Amino acid sequence: MYSSSDLPTDADAIVGRFAVSSALNVGLDIEPQRAETSAPHTPSARVWILALHSDAKTRSIDDLLTRDARWVSARTGESLIPPEDDILFYEPQEKKFVYATTRSRGHMSWSVDRAARTVFAGEAESLARELLFISFRGGAPAARTGLGAPPISRVVDQVAHPRDRAETAFLCSKGLSIFKQLDGSVEGIMCRAIADSLLEEGSDPFEVISYLNRSQLAFGRSWLSAPCKSAHQARRLIKYLATQQSQHKLPFDSNALEPKTLQDRRSPTRLGFSSEHAAGLAITTHAEAVRDECRLLDRRVVLDRIPFEPSRVIKLFERVQHEKLRPSALVLGKKAVAGQVVDVEAVLDGELPTMLGIAGRVGRADRWTTLQLSGSNASIENPVIGGYVGEPVVFRVTPSRPGRVGLKLSCLPERGTLSEIELSFPVS
Repeated sequence: MYSSSDLPTDADAIVGRFAVSSALNVGLDIEPQRAETSAPHTPSARVWILALHSDAKTRSIDDLLTRDARWVSARTGESLIPPEDDILFYEPQEKKFVYATTRSRGHMSWSVDRAARTVFAGEAESLARELLFISFRGGAPAARTGLGAPPISRVVDQVAHPRDRAETAFLCSKGLSIFKQLDGSVEGIMCRAIADSLLEEGSDPFEVISYLNRSQLAFGRSWLSAPCKSAHQARRLIKYLATQQSQHKLPFDSNALEPKTLQDRRSPTRLGFSSEHAAGLAITTHAEAVRDECRLLDRRVVLDRIPFEPSRVIKLFERVQHEKLRPSALVLGKKAVAGQVVDVEAVLDGELPTMLGIAGRVGRADRWTTLQLSGSNASIENPVIGGYVGEPVVFRVTPSRPGRVGLKLSCLPERGTLSEIELSFPVS
């Protein structure tokens, strides 16, 4: 047991400080002990909240955050998320944000609460962007673009699903001439599509090589290496075709350049890539600048998961405008019975809050819209209702018989395009 006399007093502390100070003054090797602490990780000056289209295929976070993937504007094709910006990637199954960064300062501590406070206390940009996630890990796009898709999405989709290669090449040539700030991934895709079309038409091989070289330069400018893997194979075939056309002028043996297999001659300029639709919002965090320089990693790393709290996110959307609107509908109540009224809540809201599941939660007065509900195995009291964008309305639906009720919601805002979704629910 310690007595009160054993505890340090203010006088003892003063004497102790005096003894250390005196020892330092006379040159003794005595230093005060300092606790070693690692500097906490500070969010970047700008952090992006991202969400994939709800219908997109589930992919691992490692695939989504690799170095050979790009986040670009679906409307202009420009790069939107530079490597120095951190990402909050929404996982709807887990109801969490995945925090990813490319910035490293060696040993650093991490606090979920501190990061969340810093990010959600920031200021959101006035526009939520419509994005296209492009990955060169191979595979087909998750879905075909629908009506009203932005121009870059349409061109990228056309390259991935070429109905007519000449038409695809024309769209790509037009895109290269119209959009002046294309990300290297988009420019490279367009150039390779043109080269593919020229190769199929039997055009001048050296013209094909010029577009192939341009795509290589575009990919290299964006630090993309995966799309270049087939470049050697493509050049081998193109040189072989050029040799065949100029055999009487070229003295060297063309057999050394001949493709080994028939597969090598089919479409070596085609790219394996996937594209998925997404939406994002940039947040200025006003984070304090760190004293030591950060080192950018080759790819993003996941630091932790931040719980999704709608109340925090809703505050950021109060004055945010959206490049694209999306309808959503929800059946109120847990059980539907034939002959009894079921309330269906519908709302046309921004794409990002709809993906985050907070559509209609931000109180704002937006432009007028018309919502129409139609369906099978049910009668609808008022099938057409007017309202404002961002404000939910309720349809009264009466199922006719047990089974499933299929509904189709159509929304037409002023100065906007028609949007439609379908939903169904069981009836007992």
